Amino acid sequence: PSTSPAKWSDDTELNDAIAIQRNRAMYPLGVVAVLFFLPVGINNLLQGRTLLGVCVMLAVLILTVNSIAHFRGREPPLSYVWVIPPSAAGIIVALFTMGIHGAIWSYPITLFTYFVLRRRMALAASALLWVVSVTALLVQGDIVLAARLAMSLLLTNVGVIVVLNIIGELQQQTRMQAITDPLTGAFNRRHMDLCMHDAMERCRRSAAPITALMIDIDHFKDINDVHGHATGDAVLCGLVNLIGARARRLDRLFRMGGEEFLVLLADTRLADGLIVGEALRREIVAADWPENVPLTVSIGVSEYVSGESYDAWLNRADLSLYRAKQGGRNMVVG
Repeated sequence: PSTSPAKWSDDTELNDAIAIQRNRAMYPLGVVAVLFFLPVGINNLLQGRTLLGVCVMLAVLILTVNSIAHFRGREPPLSYVWVIPPSAAGIIVALFTMGIHGAIWSYPITLFTYFVLRRRMALAASALLWVVSVTALLVQGDIVLAARLAMSLLLTNVGVIVVLNIIGELQQQTRMQAITDPLTGAFNRRHMDLCMHDAMERCRRSAAPITALMIDIDHFKDINDVHGHATGDAVLCGLVNLIGARARRLDRLFRMGGEEFLVLLADTRLADGLIVGEALRREIVAADWPENVPLTVSIGVSEYVSGESYDAWLNRADLSLYRAKQGGRNMVVG
C-alpha cells in the first residue's frame, strides 16, 4: 500500500502565495509608491484637477501611514483594501479627463491589489477596477478602446492568477517536504513538536481536551529480517493508510521514528481515546498485510493535563506504551 501526504496536510491558505513575503516587501514597495505618486498628486492639484489630485493623495496617505508602521516593525494600522476606493475613483476621473491615457493606471493598480491583498479580496478589487475602467470608456462612447482595455486587463488578471497558482503549488510542495516523513507521508517529529505545543496552548485557553495515542508495531525488526525491508516499508505505509481511513479531519498522525507513530486526537478524552485505540488495534490485526505478515501493535494512551509540560505528557504516553509491551503486546493501555 502507499499513502498520500495530502491526507495529512494542514489547513493552510494555499491561495495566498506571497503571504510570507508580504510584510517584508510592503515597506520598500510602499516607499516607492509614495515617492512616485506624491508628485503626481501634487501636480494634479496644481493643474486644477482637484478631484483626481485628492484621490491620489488619499492613496498616498494610506501608503505613507502603513510604510511608517512597517519601518517601525509594527502591523500596518490601515488595511490596504482602503487604497482601492480612491484608486478606482481616480481611474474614473482620469478616464474622463485624459481618455485612454488614464486607463493605463488600471494595470499597475491591478498588480498592486494582488500583491497586498489576499486572493479573494484581490479578485474582488481587480474585478471592480475592470468594471470601472471599461464602463468609463463605454460611457464616453469609445467602444473599440473599451473592448481593447477589457481584453488586455482580463489577460493581465489571468496571467497574474496563473503565476500565483504556480508559486503557491511550489510553496506547498516545499512545505510538505519539510514537515512530512518521505516514506509514509505522515507528519515528521519536528512538526509533531509544533502541533502538540499548539494543542497544549488551545487546551489551556479553552479547556478543549486532547489525547495522544503512541503506537508501536510489535516485533517490527522480525518483519524486516524475515521478509525484507521492502515489505517492512510497505507495512509502515499501509499502517498510515489504515489510520488515515479512520482519522477525523482535525486528527494528526506523526511518525516519531522507525516503527513508532503518534496520533493526536482533538477534542478527545482519555476514555474515548482508549476506545479509538482499541478499534485501531482490532482493525490492524484483521487487515491484510504484505506477505501475509501477522501484524499487531501496542498502543499507549495519554490525555493532556492542563498545566503539565510537553515532556511530561509525552513521557506519560510512552510509559503507557511501555506497560502495553510489558503486558504482552497487542494491547491498549492508558
